[in-house]
Amino acid sequence: MKAIRFLVLLLIGLNGSVRAQSRFEFSRPLMGTSFRIVLYSSDSLHAVDAAEAAFDRVEELNEVFSDYLASSEIGRLSMASGSGTWTRVSEDLWRVLTDAIRISEATGGAFDVTVGALTSPWRRAMPSGRLPDVAEVNEALTRVGYELIDVDDRRRSVRLSVEAMRLDFGGIAKGYAADEALRVLRERDITSALIDAGGDLLLGCGPPNGYGWNIAVPGGDEDGMSVLSGLESIAVASSGATYQYIEADGVRYSHILDPRTGMGITAERTVSVAAPTGEIADALATVISVLGADGFEAAFALGAVWIRVRDRSGDDYTIDDRGNIPNPESSICPASRPLGN
Repeated sequence: MKAIRFLVLLLIGLNGSVRAQSRFEFSRPLMGTSFRIVLYSSDSLHAVDAAEAAFDRVEELNEVFSDYLASSEIGRLSMASGSGTWTRVSEDLWRVLTDAIRISEATGGAFDVTVGALTSPWRRAMPSGRLPDVAEVNEALTRVGYELIDVDDRRRSVRLSVEAMRLDFGGIAKGYAADEALRVLRERDITSALIDAGGDLLLGCGPPNGYGWNIAVPGGDEDGMSVLSGLESIAVASSGATYQYIEADGVRYSHILDPRTGMGITAERTVSVAAPTGEIADALATVISVLGADGFEAAFALGAVWIRVRDRSGDDYTIDDRGNIPNPESSICPASRPLGN
């Protein structure tokens, strides 16, 4: 069993009552970020075993979706691009890929997992602080487009039609991995849990005797954070260009790319999206980062329940909140309601 850190804290209910469950925190570096699990259990050994199983599931998914590993499933699929070969893919890749194509179609390509051909020149450019070569970006654009993906539903097979295409699931895979981690915990009878996939949050049932989870999201006044309280059974993903960008001629180009133009988005925008699953919240945070308010209609049609966009221009900013996060009273977690209330 791999060693993981864990911290055990006695949970004291908000009303002063104590239930025989403790809070456990676990973390492991996965998918290029830190995955953190917070859960409640009455059995420390069961908590450790459940967290290990959840992390192991995320590690399995990294072998599918990593664009850094040439041996990953998407790496092998990318290597076969342009060959005319159909590749039968795993159930995980099939599910996320078909969801990604559906999101691409609904957003006019503002979200596109074929963006990998563009990711490479931008990754090389970021440390230098200089924009990638225009000719290189334009050439990469010829290998980008969800329409270049052929799928065979009957055989669960995929073909990439243009040579040297590169898949990049960075805008959706961590959310799906969080969904799967929570599913593993629930299979082990742990329902009060929170998954933090590098800042993208998936919330299960809230702490025992509590009022759901309280989380902080970016986009508050004066560049601060704001708190969302009493949340359960919801995913909240945030995206923005606060730290990763290239500045050229007074313009900031984000690490978040617009697959339609090949360029980093230039809006100084911070986005948070709530949706029923981590997969959908993760992808739609990217969509709104690219489209801003123009993407609201599509995002809500795709499953978003709440969106916050903070756009900044110089010293001025605007905050646009749309939708509502469901009240925990209507969630699937009645057991987390305080006793007697």
